[in-house]
Amino acid sequence: MYGFSALLSSNELETLKNIDGFVAAYQDRTATIDTTHTFEYLSLDSPNGLWHASNFGDDIVVGVIDSGVWPESQSFKDDGMTKKIPNKWKGTCEIGQEFNTSMCNFKLVGARYFNKGVIASNPNVTISMNSARDSIGHGTHTSSTVAGN
Repeated sequence: MYGFSALLSSNELETLKNIDGFVAAYQDRTATIDTTHTFEYLSLDSPNGLWHASNFGDDIVVGVIDSGVWPESQSFKDDGMTKKIPNKWKGTCEIGQEFNTSMCNFKLVGARYFNKGVIASNPNVTISMNSARDSIGHGTHTSSTVAGN
């Protein structure tokens, strides 16, 4: 594990700092929604922080469960990226309403949607988008923030 979030007392933090492998601790701070400087406001720009420890995200697959994704977002362009999907990736780019496999690329390596259980338990439910496409924006924002540029 490269990081975690915890609510600690001053004494607990001092104890943690003495554990072998401790890298850094950052106090919570309010941040505005701004995905153009993600690595800075997540404090990933430190030379000995998570950003460097992860080899700048090379060969990392990030999974997000949220409201979907808007694949046309600039955040998901794969221009200049290595044309390689990590071998450990076992997912898929699932076809659905207004979403086809050509919308995935070397940055957005897959997308799925899981609504069959909701429909089975409530056949009269209204599904705004029967696919992995984001219709409210939250999933696109969170996934593009975590995946960065």
